[in-house]
Amino acid sequence: MRIQEQRIGQIDGIVTVGFVARLKLLDIEDLLDIVDPDRLPVEGKPMTISQVGLDIKDDAILTELVMPSQQATFKEGSVSDLNGISYQLVIDATLPTRPDLLNWLRLNQGRRWLAIWIDLTGQPYVAGGPGNGLVLNYQRSLTDRNQLRLTLSGRSVHPTWYLESFNTATLFDQSDFSLDFNFDYDS
Repeated sequence: MRIQEQRIGQIDGIVTVGFVARLKLLDIEDLLDIVDPDRLPVEGKPMTISQVGLDIKDDAILTELVMPSQQATFKEGSVSDLNGISYQLVIDATLPTRPDLLNWLRLNQGRRWLAIWIDLTGQPYVAGGPGNGLVLNYQRSLTDRNQLRLTLSGRSVHPTWYLESFNTATLFDQSDFSLDFNFDYDS
């Protein structure tokens, strides 16, 4: 009898901190393509979008929402139904209520979003895709603190991808590189 053994993951002895540290949003209409990890793998990093894997329109606006420390979380779960497996994700943040934030929400609430975020360990993530952006909702309360609860939620056919970089200049380099190529022999 033969057996193959496989070990996945490792314990570093350090507790990982999970909170969302920074969050950037891009209107899904400004996203032209995401080159998924199967089409452009990042060596040694499965499920990771390459730093050149996001193709956006010229003059797109990338908005960063400033997060108070340890006030934003990310949760994802899988759902099995007659259509197969899908993944539901939620980014939930508690922010101070500010007039500039409320005005931005009022102007942008009906849009869908590509979310790019980084956790406190430095790991970047990306969620959303062409035609399938995250929905933005908020609740405002004046209780013991003047705060706003912002929620981004969505559903996908794949788990949330990691992202090779969080640096805007790296992700959206204005060089002449094009994602419009293929690997056909006679192209």
